[in-house]
Amino acid sequence: MPLRCLLAPASGKLNISSFDGFMDERVMVFIDGSNLHHAVERRQRKDTSFRIDYQKLVGALVGARKLVRAYYYGSRPMHAVAEQESFFKKLERLGFEISIKTLKVREKICKSCGQAQRTYIEKGVDVALITDLLAFGFRNGYDTAIIVSGDNDFLGAINEVKRLPRRVEIAAFSDSVSEETQRKADAFISLEALEGKIRM
Repeated sequence: MPLRCLLAPASGKLNISSFDGFMDERVMVFIDGSNLHHAVERRQRKDTSFRIDYQKLVGALVGARKLVRAYYYGSRPMHAVAEQESFFKKLERLGFEISIKTLKVREKICKSCGQAQRTYIEKGVDVALITDLLAFGFRNGYDTAIIVSGDNDFLGAINEVKRLPRRVEIAAFSDSVSEETQRKADAFISLEALEGKIRM
């Protein structure tokens, strides 16, 4: 899979604050890498130069609040792709925690030709994000969680986090998020509105 969301050259790490010792709103950012990747690909059909700088993205979402940590969740093929691995390493150098799952192979027989066809599916990525979201919420790790995704699979987890109670904000492009997801969140952040701040 070609890499569409690229990082600018590292100019320092994310401004990560300690869990303890401050009174301001503590924020954790959870990025669904695959969801954002596909959203960026759709935008590149109109603007081929569009790229996201992840450091700028986190900064724009958190603003003046206290960033506890930013997490990135994604997948890789069984055989490493150099460009993708370089991207993951850049994220780590910038201070992101990354959780990467290996794509699973699914084979099925074509009814027309009888040949085996392989498809690659992402497994465990959403589960990893939800697990961290809930675990840190229950441990009082944040006051506000920002989920960068429009995936409806997170609706149940959003409801649970709100019951703790903690705030949940959704950040996504408007064409990749449902109205229901926007309503369930305490706030919806349009990435279109931040485009000038987050692009490379």
